[in-house]
Amino acid sequence: MPFGLRNATSVYQRAVMQALGELGHTFVVVYVDDLLILASDVEQGISRLRLVLDVLTKAGFSLNLSKCAFLKRRVEYLGFVIEDGRVMPNPKKIEALTRLPPPVLKIFDPNLPIEIHTDASADGYGAVIIQKVDGKQHPVAYYSRRTSPAESRYHSYELETLAVVNAVKHFSHYLKGRKFTIVTDCNSVKATKNKAELSPRVHRWWAYLQSFEFDIVYKEGSRMKHVECLSRNPHLPLIPSHDIKQHVEQKRVNIAELSRDWLQVEQEKDPEIQKIVSDIQNEVISEDIRKTCEVRSGILCRKIQRNARSRWLPIVPRSFRWSVVNNVHESIMYLGWEKTL
Repeated sequence: MPFGLRNATSVYQRAVMQALGELGHTFVVVYVDDLLILASDVEQGISRLRLVLDVLTKAGFSLNLSKCAFLKRRVEYLGFVIEDGRVMPNPKKIEALTRLPPPVLKIFDPNLPIEIHTDASADGYGAVIIQKVDGKQHPVAYYSRRTSPAESRYHSYELETLAVVNAVKHFSHYLKGRKFTIVTDCNSVKATKNKAELSPRVHRWWAYLQSFEFDIVYKEGSRMKHVECLSRNPHLPLIPSHDIKQHVEQKRVNIAELSRDWLQVEQEKDPEIQKIVSDIQNEVISEDIRKTCEVRSGILCRKIQRNARSRWLPIVPRSFRWSVVNNVHESIMYLGWEKTL
């Protein structure tokens, strides 16, 4: 299964589960390529580790030791910290709330109704997933991010719309295949669903949302303080404008009509790639980039490991990446995530 295809994740997960067999339903927790082996003591841990390694080796899998940890009493896994039989939210995931008295988070239950409360300001975006248990609302996860300099100048309607899009993207692993409700304090966002004409920017954002099933509910701002504090106090520090990568205009390209030397020509026009090439030639490149990047036949390539073999793949300029990926997806007639899960 090649990397980059939309169904690669589900296919890989299925392959790992088939290789583990009954182990994947007893003491091994699997999420794609993250495996968690449960054990009550060191001896049991070593025994189960040997068993899992033996099964995976026979199935043709290999491990990257630098990404492995063994016999740990405390692990960070899928946004949670697991320690001494307890499952707790990862402090890194609730960094925006460290200055506030946070409520207790609830473990997500796919069988309960899902609400996403969103808010936006010129400073940032905020969102929270809420589920109702016994008539009481409980937060499941929080999201907070600072606006970019360009976004901070958007109209309030555009900010509120983008807050919804950002929240759905961030929480998409909870939302795909499930109906949910978006709660906003912007009535114009609710009305967008029925508008015949939208600005190109808003139309692009709403095009992304069409793959989800949701309703939009308006709630006045005085009842949205729990999410407003996240948009007014985004946890990421303000980045100086000179440190922010400039927006790259995306160029369209048809792979079938390209000449053989187009990539070399476009690489020579790309300032980001040319700086790396210059640093390599002048031997002022950092050690990690020196080991993974090399100019081959005039084209900057990146080294990857696949099936225990090294391969050098050409680096596509940033301005062409979306178009190249889109060409590949269209060429294989990708039908959407619903048809490939």
